[in-house]
Amino acid sequence: MNFSRAPGTYNEVEGIFPDGLYTAVEADRQCERLGATRGSGNIDIWKLKLDGTGKDLTRLTYFNDYEEGRRRMR
Repeated sequence: MNFSRAPGTYNEVEGIFPDGLYTAVEADRQCERLGATRGSGNIDIWKLKLDGTGKDLTRLTYFNDYEEGRRRMR
């Protein structure tokens, strides 16, 4: 099931929070704002609520806001 509801974006589930209501997702959604190339080389970690709407998404890391962070992710 596609809980992110975001076609054309990179999304890879990394685990489920202990409450079972959220998942940790590697995603490239920040690329829209940053103007970066989408894909697995430009990811941050996001918290996504498993309610099927894809709307309750919170960015947890900001690696790609900084050049040094982008280099380490590749």
